[in-house]
Amino acid sequence: MPIVTIILPSLNVADYIERCVNSVRDQTLHDIEIICVDAGSVDGTYELLKEFAEKDSRIKIVQSDVKSYGAQVNLGIRMATGKYIGIVETDDYILPKMYQILVEASERYDCDFVKGEYQSFYKDSNGKEVIQNHKVFSEESDYNRIIKPVEVIESAVGDWRIWSGIYKKSFLLENNIILSETKGAAYQDIGFIGKTAIFANKACFCAEPFYRYCLDREDSSSNSGRGLSFSYYEFKELIHFLKTNKKWTIETRMYVYAKMAKSFVLCYGDFSDDSDSPWPIEAGLKYYDWFRTELCTAIENGELNEKTVPEYLWRKLNLYLSSSDEYLQTRDVKDKKLRSFIGDPEGVKIIIFGCGNWGITAYYRLLELGYEIYAFIDNNKDLWLKEIEGVRILSPDELPLDNNRILIANEEHCFDIYDQLIKIGIDKTDIFFFR
Repeated sequence: MPIVTIILPSLNVADYIERCVNSVRDQTLHDIEIICVDAGSVDGTYELLKEFAEKDSRIKIVQSDVKSYGAQVNLGIRMATGKYIGIVETDDYILPKMYQILVEASERYDCDFVKGEYQSFYKDSNGKEVIQNHKVFSEESDYNRIIKPVEVIESAVGDWRIWSGIYKKSFLLENNIILSETKGAAYQDIGFIGKTAIFANKACFCAEPFYRYCLDREDSSSNSGRGLSFSYYEFKELIHFLKTNKKWTIETRMYVYAKMAKSFVLCYGDFSDDSDSPWPIEAGLKYYDWFRTELCTAIENGELNEKTVPEYLWRKLNLYLSSSDEYLQTRDVKDKKLRSFIGDPEGVKIIIFGCGNWGITAYYRLLELGYEIYAFIDNNKDLWLKEIEGVRILSPDELPLDNNRILIANEEHCFDIYDQLIKIGIDKTDIFFFR
């Protein structure tokens, strides 16, 4: 029996599949089973998988009749013969020691699941791979130890990855934990992550990043613009599952609402006012109103407060929960506010404070609006003197004080950055919170 069964769900990923499969085949842990579940690819993905299977007896290929990420993973779980289950999305890739180290940790602590950290990546216009680090916990002491995830609220806010770990197959089967089988790739991992965290008695997070998550594919669910609707269906199903299994306790409600708050804030801007978008802002109101009702009730009942989520998230949550009218207004005037803030760009230095995902998003949005970016600023000294898309990254000490328009593009530390800018002499009218 293999130690780990690794499930690779695929649909039209011919440009990525070889890199992904090779990274799984090249694991230092050789005793693995690789189940490739294809959902009817028409771009040559399936043919490539057959070639790989001919070269490696550990690879099994199965076709899914349903184009659903959840259905594909569930089929793989049913077929799996390994003690542990792992999942790798087929536009991503993993580092060689991932499963060896995760299995060693799980065997050491007898965990229901173990997860490592991950790094996201994209290629800039020069074809260079740009890597960004992500962490569940702010304190290193929370890593490499046994925890009960539902009791560690920070994991509710920080853990959004199904694919960075391994799960005991027996744990999943005993608790009937599977993914939703909604169509396509529709955030089905939200419910799975919530269920595994709430039902697990012992889990462990390793600090090392083993997984590389691709940000380049425009048709991925994270780039679909439908996050609020996907999250709505996932949280409704999760709550129903917990109630049915008599797990809807104070403890689990606090965990779920903390995770829901983060999801709501992240997805708040998904419904665009772009006339070319098939998902206009009015389409999001049904989902916005549901989230608002659930979260406001949780706040009233003391199940969600400033102690259960980080300060930055609490502030944004209260802003976004104001009303559905405010929701519509905010989405409708977003670009107008940005243009008004910058004004006449002639002679103005447009600067983005933050080099993470939000900074990159701000950069491309500004380019789409026709602006030229003067520089990035970041507090991470390891980034100083480097470049993003040919735009240099400066230290805060190098920030020019005149003719600036500074966009704060950082989710977690935005208010700290604002205070930092005020202290060094930047006028508050020259600062813009990019959301």
